[in-house]
Amino acid sequence: MLLLKTAELKVGRVTVKARKTAGREGFLMFFNAAGPDRFFFANYGANGNEFSALQDRGAPEGLTFRGGRSTRGPIENNRWYDLALVVKNNSAEMFLDGKTISTASVDFLPAFFSNAGFDQKTNEVILKATNYYPTTLTAQITLDGAATIGPSGKLITLQNDSPTTDNNFQNPHRITPREFPLPTPSPNISVQLPPYSVNILRIPAKP
Repeated sequence: MLLLKTAELKVGRVTVKARKTAGREGFLMFFNAAGPDRFFFANYGANGNEFSALQDRGAPEGLTFRGGRSTRGPIENNRWYDLALVVKNNSAEMFLDGKTISTASVDFLPAFFSNAGFDQKTNEVILKATNYYPTTLTAQITLDGAATIGPSGKLITLQNDSPTTDNNFQNPHRITPREFPLPTPSPNISVQLPPYSVNILRIPAKP
């Protein structure tokens, strides 16, 4: 298997001739790498030599990786291939023998997004809000059309100081939901959403 590192490549084109002599897969070309836990790569002969595609292991903070199509077919032994990788500011294109076989891009993630609904069984407005900013965000909520609003609701928050942190077998409870009372004195409610958090607000109300 050929491993070609292009971690320093910002934009440009890399071309190489490669020949596979043994192994279950083909060639890997790494680029835009920030360490062993965050990189992009062109994978020729992926998944046991079934297909080729641009793939990722994590995107830079604030961005999301959007992989394109994969091309079916193996990388054959003892055959020379022309490999090429073109990297632009926010996209990449992968070539095999002069033909495009996969494309990918990165897009900016919205720092804040939300949606809401009404639970008729519990008479609650349920609002979900995500804060992807590294700082606390103040959300202003207006409940138009509510005939009555309960004196208090609750705020359920799932949060961590780093967006890449997750639970594992050593720390299974590193990130767990926390519940807080939510005063609702009027239809206009101000809520502090912590950085890098997913929040669920449950507000008693009747239409």
